[in-house]
Amino acid sequence: MPVNARLNLTRMQSSKLNVVLLAAGRGSRIAELTTHTHKSLLPIAGRPCIGHIMDALLENPVGDIALVTGYMDYKIRNFVGSHYDDERIKVVHNPDFDRDTNIRSVDIGVESLSHPEEGYVIIETDIVVEPEGWRVILSIDPDGHSLWLTRGSYSRDLTGGALRVDDEQNVAEMVYAPAYDLAYEGWQKLLGVVFVGKGQASTDRALRKEAIRETMRQYYMTPWCSNLAKLPCKGYSLGSRFAHSFNNLDSYRSINAQYEALIGGAAP
Repeated sequence: MPVNARLNLTRMQSSKLNVVLLAAGRGSRIAELTTHTHKSLLPIAGRPCIGHIMDALLENPVGDIALVTGYMDYKIRNFVGSHYDDERIKVVHNPDFDRDTNIRSVDIGVESLSHPEEGYVIIETDIVVEPEGWRVILSIDPDGHSLWLTRGSYSRDLTGGALRVDDEQNVAEMVYAPAYDLAYEGWQKLLGVVFVGKGQASTDRALRKEAIRETMRQYYMTPWCSNLAKLPCKGYSLGSRFAHSFNNLDSYRSINAQYEALIGGAAP
């Protein structure tokens, strides 16, 4: 049976999806390019990365869009303000971005939504997804539950957040392992998109605030890793669809070239 065959995930057209976009960090791992340009504004096929994401969002029936900024806040505000005149977009600043990994940014974004209790999707703004991939992502309706999107498998060349699912696609384990660990080889690699369902929103918010009181130097996925019993969720693989993130100069150049080839009609 296909990976996602047991998931009935077609969003009703009347449903409004609340969105939190993360664009606060310095992008220090790609400092060659981010000294004067925010990572989310780096061009992908000639257009800022965040522009591709915003375009995809605004073509769909989304609700609130909370864009969380920090480093180079003014540049992101200028880009959004000059390209998008939409009352659904709310730019909010994380004053703690220098002390935060990204868990505080998520908290600020979620709490700025008009109705966070209805659930939301969190999207990192350094991911590059083909248009058809965004159509799939934004048509997902987890039916009140939570869902982590994945693309590819954890390996020596693809480390970081990963998860293991059971036969029903329920997340059995989740880890953040930036240094390669053979124990997680073959686990599904997190993409940087998570749907927090209505049924888990209040628990997610409470556990995140509890974690922040300990330290902001952690990823927003950390509370999930140790609280899966309280935050049951599923994994959803995008399969072969083009969907990647970049964290260094080589990966940025490669992804940019592949995406240019893809939208130009050639196979990446």
